[in-house]
Amino acid sequence: YIQVWNLISLREIFFNYFILFQKLFDWISVRLNSSEIFPDQPPFPKTVTSEVKKMIRRLVRVMSHIFYRHTDDLCH
Repeated sequence: YIQVWNLISLREIFFNYFILFQKLFDWISVRLNSSEIFPDQPPFPKTVTSEVKKMIRRLVRVMSHIFYRHTDDLCH
């Protein structure tokens, strides 16, 4: 485990987080624009509530991580 961390630079880790955030936002964008999940007219599918919960849950995880771990970086 320690050897793996020695091989990875902090720059690569930081860059990977940006890629992960971008993938999350792309995934949410595809979901929001999907006519199968959010049709133009009612009735909405039964899964719409679970899909919205899933999107919000993932966004809250990211935002809470940023707030909890990086508040000092953002403020200073």
